[in-house]
Amino acid sequence: MKRNIKIVLIVAVSFIGVILLDTLQAKVLNNEPIIKITEDYNGGGIYQKHKGILVDTYIYIDGSKKTYFKWESKSDKLDVNCNDNKKIMLELPHKLDIDLEKNIDRKTELWNMKSLSFNENIENKPLVDYESEYSDIINKIKEKYADFNPENWNISLNMYSDDGSGTMKFSYIIKDKILTNKSISFTIEDNIITAVYYTNISGETDEEQLIKNIDLFEETYEQTKKVMKDNEEFESEDVMYHYYYNIDKLVYIYQLYFYEIEDGQKIFNNSYVSEYIVENDKVNEA
Repeated sequence: MKRNIKIVLIVAVSFIGVILLDTLQAKVLNNEPIIKITEDYNGGGIYQKHKGILVDTYIYIDGSKKTYFKWESKSDKLDVNCNDNKKIMLELPHKLDIDLEKNIDRKTELWNMKSLSFNENIENKPLVDYESEYSDIINKIKEKYADFNPENWNISLNMYSDDGSGTMKFSYIIKDKILTNKSISFTIEDNIITAVYYTNISGETDEEQLIKNIDLFEETYEQTKKVMKDNEEFESEDVMYHYYYNIDKLVYIYQLYFYEIEDGQKIFNNSYVSEYIVENDKVNEA
């Protein structure tokens, strides 16, 4: 009988010792407890919570972590809707359900203009940097739209064939910050522009108000970030604002790019996107 009691006491003391050692290493070294249950959080300020017996470790979306005794006062970062700066966290992923093509305004013209400037591909560069090369095209546009200013437009050129076939696009940019769907597109055959497509070319908006809306948005909201797993490798991220004239909506877009590593192979992943409509005093999750 006494021997059984002694065995039970030894087991109990050993178990308590393991708990105390686990608690000590977690608290002193700010580690996760070894004896734990892990909870995943969907969005907000917390990525994971590791629940130990006497301590809990919180992993935040910015990659930092903090271990607390269960009876200890917790940080404000534990608010799953806010970070430590009290900003409201935007979910990732988050896709909008809106028709971006609704009421879009398109006009087509047939041209017959030859140019020798189509000798290099261009990816979304300021049109003003290529004003001399494309002055004949710009001047022809100004004949129809006198207020056309190359300083407010970007250019993209894709010559996809050796026979001089390709496409070119001028895209309107607001204050060097907001992409728009106001554009002028060109079909090129044998280095001759054969057709021009004007999209939302007459669209107007209060550009100063859009910039104010972005400033307020960035003061109020912060993007939830994905914490990379052991088999994931961060590549880059991008934040854009896009204004759609046809539906009068300003959209915030966050795009994450990373690699998933499987069997030594890197698989590119660009599926993590966060989209929100930016309005005067809030975001719209439509």
